[in-house]
Amino acid sequence: MCNKIVFKSLVIGLLIFISNPINSFSGDVARGKRIYLTGKVIYKLGKEPVEGATVGIKGTKIYCIADKSGSYNLDVTEIVDSCKSIIVLATYTECRLMEIDLNYKIKKSTVLNIELSKGARHDSEKIILNKKGKKR
Repeated sequence: MCNKIVFKSLVIGLLIFISNPINSFSGDVARGKRIYLTGKVIYKLGKEPVEGATVGIKGTKIYCIADKSGSYNLDVTEIVDSCKSIIVLATYTECRLMEIDLNYKIKKSTVLNIELSKGARHDSEKIILNKKGKKR
């Protein structure tokens, strides 16, 4: 049962994130400095981790599946110099699609914890965050 849910989540993630990749290499890659977007995916109600949630960057092929504790880790080094803002998408079976617009340029590794609400997948929640992590 668990493998079936993880597989469904992976398929959903692939469908969401397949698009034109951004192939520019930032100066940070050349210097060997990596920039990561990390955090945990939890249910809004109950605050339990969402194992198997798909988290990725809109318009790229950068995504991952949250582990048993809901943790995820995205290497965004190659896109930070070419993007004014990064839109993070998170989804899971029977949860609304969460779209978070980091409306600032990421210059160092950043922690972003995501709360998913149960509901129809075609429903979505959109949030815009400023540098201090506050909703706009």
